[in-house]
Amino acid sequence: MKTRNLFAFAAALTGAMMIASCSKSDDIQDDTNRPVRFSGAIEGQVAATPVSRAADDRWGNDAIGIFMVGHGGTTVSESVVNYQYTTTGNDNFTPVSSVIYYPMSGAAVDFIAYYPYAANVTLDNEITVTIGDQTDAGQPTFDLLYAKADKGGNGYTKEDKDAVALKFDHKLAKIVMNCKADASVGATNLDDMTVTIKGTNSKNTFDLKTGTLGAANTEADVTPRKIATADGFDASYDAIIMPGEYGANTITVEFTIDGETFTWDVSEAHAKFDGGNEYTYEVTITRTGVSVSGSITSWETKGNNRGEVTAQ
Repeated sequence: MKTRNLFAFAAALTGAMMIASCSKSDDIQDDTNRPVRFSGAIEGQVAATPVSRAADDRWGNDAIGIFMVGHGGTTVSESVVNYQYTTTGNDNFTPVSSVIYYPMSGAAVDFIAYYPYAANVTLDNEITVTIGDQTDAGQPTFDLLYAKADKGGNGYTKEDKDAVALKFDHKLAKIVMNCKADASVGATNLDDMTVTIKGTNSKNTFDLKTGTLGAANTEADVTPRKIATADGFDASYDAIIMPGEYGANTITVEFTIDGETFTWDVSEAHAKFDGGNEYTYEVTITRTGVSVSGSITSWETKGNNRGEVTAQ
């Protein structure tokens, strides 16, 4: 009987020691730095197909820059300035070198992130945004995505174990032109057509603290890229452009076929392009002018009819 009691006492003592050990281990875990995990979705994101870089609503092999700031402000926390994180297209981001940890003090923080990543960026210097020739596969490098996460106004702390969800918005605008030529033009196809957008702003600055663009005033030609042809058309093109409102006779698009140029005055009355919107136009090139109808479709998949415009 005494032996059995001794064994029972020893077992109870061992169990108590194990519980105490686990509690102590948990306390240690709570007192150590907790790394921040990130997931990122582009607004209106669709099921991803592997791509080389961010394209419209999908990630490819992309890098973003992340800042950690005190909750409700823009003061950098724990010296987390422009930490580079990457994704291969699965929406989960991993650090390239330095890992972001929550403050040991338990202070609440927010996160600011942008794409595409650039070195030597701080919250005190604005990003330069330049729009140029987009005929090659590098068009996504002209895009500008921005996210600010504050956990619904509550801020994040080291007690948060779920990934911080970065919701990225497009800050620039996009034009899509689905083109066809009628018989009067005489072109059998538009494979060799060149397209040039004239009169739009090509350079601007972006403030990471406020998530806003500056006042652009540098104009330059933009060359759209050729994309997969939409059904019922002869050729399709798209271009990322700077948001802004333009006066009459400011923006034109030139379509050159077999050495002959046909011009569409986009801003015949006025033209306003908002960041985050995609402007799709159906373009018919004729001897008497360029006939165009179009619509706005936000990259957030909401939109409204833009109406019909005609250029001679």
